[in-house]
Amino acid sequence: MPSYDQQNLRYWPDYPIVSLYRVFLPISHQTAYELEPVALPPLKTGDESMNGSPDILWLGNNRMLVTERSYSAGQNGTNIKVFIADLQDATNIIANPSLKDNPASQAVQKKFLLNMDDLGVYIDNIEGATLGPVLPNGHQSILFVADNNFYKKEQNQFMLFEVIP
Repeated sequence: MPSYDQQNLRYWPDYPIVSLYRVFLPISHQTAYELEPVALPPLKTGDESMNGSPDILWLGNNRMLVTERSYSAGQNGTNIKVFIADLQDATNIIANPSLKDNPASQAVQKKFLLNMDDLGVYIDNIEGATLGPVLPNGHQSILFVADNNFYKKEQNQFMLFEVIP
């Protein structure tokens, strides 16, 4: 039986804030996910470049929507790629002390969905994704968000995409 650390559900009339339940479950499965390489080199040799995943959205049926973000100093914006990750056949690596010394025999399978560079618009520092409303045509939507980190050179952005089945 999982253990739950429950807080009271509270609502403050002046602020739309609700305390959430925190759930602590024992970890029984862990998988390897391979990130794409950094998309572009930094403009100056030795400057910062990095990649990572700012958001993973559980879709059910062992599938997740994974947003990958790549940044290189001096380049305009960030490179954002979106994938569907399928955990079904991925090797459980929970007892593996080192993927470097003992690589997973089967990493998470991923299917490329979107490179936001192909949209032809400036894309800033995407921080998250969530399922949006079902559209009038019955298709699901996905909403991506970027914040400006309180920095004048960055932009707040909300981007709504239609999921074509």
